[in-house]
Parts: sequence; structure tokens; C-alpha cells
Amino acid sequence: MNVAVQQLSQIPLEAPAFEGLSFDEDAHRYFLNGKPLPGVTTVLKTAGFIDDRFYTEEGRIRGQAVHLAAHYHDIGVLDRTSLHPLIKEYFSAYERFLKETGFQVVFSENRVCHRDFRYAGTNDKIGYLFGRPALVDIKTGDIQFWTAYQLAAYAACYPYPLARYGLRLFPEGRYKLIPFEDKNDFSVFLAALTTANVKTQQQGGW
Repeated sequence: MNVAVQQLSQIPLEAPAFEGLSFDEDAHRYFLNGKPLPGVTTVLKTAGFIDDRFYTEEGRIRGQAVHLAAHYHDIGVLDRTSLHPLIKEYFSAYERFLKETGFQVVFSENRVCHRDFRYAGTNDKIGYLFGRPALVDIKTGDIQFWTAYQLAAYAACYPYPLARYGLRLFPEGRYKLIPFEDKNDFSVFLAALTTANVKTQQQGGW
């Protein structure tokens, strides 16, 4: 392990306290000190990056169930007997990823916000991967190009550098790990945020 990687592996990963940040589960809206903030995926959808016309309710429910299973596993409360057979297949892919890469989850499903640029979101996993602090986002469908911008937005909310990865889980227990390394990804997200803000404010939103 070189000196730079060794130094990164020694960075203590703690979940920052985003004081004043709240989330309305029913409306799926974020607020900072009572004022609404757009979510990261809402920004990307409003700016035209995410096309959800072909998303299905089945896919949405499956994705939520797999995320929940992984989260419960990572905080030590998963009841495996409660998993639907299909969800078990995706979850086995997550377990294989953990075993083969040695990913150490430090915290999971963390709500974050950026006070300067005024957006919020919920990232999947923060931990140590390949000796570095990393943000890993789980997908049960194709990993789209905009995932790079999504994760750059989440990573920018933390006070320490994070490598970014998309983790595609397949039902037969396979997985694919995709790194995102373009340093311009956050700039692209900020451009999308500006576009989304203008479009929404013209309609009286946020």
C-alpha cells in the first residue's frame, strides 16, 4: 500500500451532523430549517437527465426492498427469513460483493445536504473499499450515465474525499462494480441544479 492510499485508509469516517435537515416521508421532500430543498434525483429529473417514462412500479418496489435488505444487514438487524425469494437473489449478490471486495460499511442510508448549493439527498453506503473511503450506490437496474453526477452531489456534502462507485446487483447473485472518476461530474451536477432551479422557480416551486 503506497503512502497516499495508507493516509486515505486512516481517515476516520463519521456521519456529519446536518443540523436542521429534515425529511417528509409522505411527500418525499427535504427541508433545511423549515425551507424546502430539492433532492438530488429530483434535480437530475427536472433538468432532463433522468427519463423515468419506462420505469415500472415493480422495479421501484424491487429496488426499495433490496436497498432495505442491504441496509438492515449493514446495521445488523436483517431477518433473512423475511426476504422474498427474488429479493434473496439480489441480496446474495450484495453479500458476494462484500465478501469478494472486503468493503467495510461504516454507515448506511445517510441523509445529507449541501448548505451552500442548497440541495439534499440520501446516499446508500459509506465505508472503506480497496483501502480508500468510498461511497457505493446500489442499483437493481442498469446504471445510467447520470449516476456519476448523482454520486458526485452526495460526495460533495462530506468533509473528506470519497471514491464513487455504482454497484449493479443481478438476480442470479452476480454484481458489477463501476467506478466514477471524472472530476468534472460535480460541475455537471451544479449545471443541472442551476437549470432545475430556474425551471422550478418559474413555476413557483421549491
